[in-house]
Amino acid sequence: MEIVDLTDAANQTVTVTFDQDTKLPLREVYRRRNAQFKDFDTDATMFTNYHGAGHGVQWPTNVRRERNGEKTFEMYSNTVDVNKNVADSLFTVPEKAKTPPKRK
Repeated sequence: MEIVDLTDAANQTVTVTFDQDTKLPLREVYRRRNAQFKDFDTDATMFTNYHGAGHGVQWPTNVRRERNGEKTFEMYSNTVDVNKNVADSLFTVPEKAKTPPKRK
C-alpha cells in the first residue's frame, strides 16, 4: 500500500491509502475535532470491488463510511456509467472567460 497525507490551508489532513499495484484508493481517513467533547472524531471511507465504468475509468462498486468505527453509510452498485453521452465541449473553458484573481 501507498499512504498519502493531503493537508489543506486550514491544516486539516486527509490520509489516503492506495493499492500499490493498481494505484486505486482503498481507504481515506479524516480526523476532526469534536466540539462537544473536545476530542477527535475519525471518519473513514473504504472503497472496494472496482470495475470498469467506461472511458478507462475504474469505479468502486462497494463504498462504506464509518465514524469512530461505527458504520454510517454503505452503498453497493451493480453498474456504473461514466460520461455517458457527455460531449467534451461541456468541459472547455471559453477563451473570453474571466479568471478569478490570484491569492496573495
